[in-house]
Amino acid sequence: MVPHPGLNGLNGDLGGYSSLHNLSPAAAAAVAAYGRSQAVGFDPHHHMRVPGLPPNLSGGKQAYSFHVSTDGQMQPVPFPPDALIGPGIPRHARQINTLSHGEVVCAVTISNPTRHVYTGGKGCVKIWDISQPGSKSPVSQ
Repeated sequence: MVPHPGLNGLNGDLGGYSSLHNLSPAAAAAVAAYGRSQAVGFDPHHHMRVPGLPPNLSGGKQAYSFHVSTDGQMQPVPFPPDALIGPGIPRHARQINTLSHGEVVCAVTISNPTRHVYTGGKGCVKIWDISQPGSKSPVSQ
């Protein structure tokens, strides 16, 4: 695979999801396995479902994520409109971008230095350049 010219030396071989090495092993495995066909009725992400939230939540409705505690337990965390204001949130925390991946996103990681965001789900990894304000399209997918 030829790397995208805008990737500035990043590994263009995303077939093995090698760019997602900063994820936990469970999250990396989920991204890698997400696009593979599954047996009918098998839900590979049953442990990530939010009780009380409908399964069609990904249709542009309320965004949510999961907090992974130090012991590896995952807790669903909804993002309300005031998600960046409140107790325990640093005052300088701010939203820098909204990335429209398009489908369910199983994993997100941020490069160091903070220039690229990698989103993965449904057999697709997209790379976003967040150093450019207002950029709404992935630099690679």
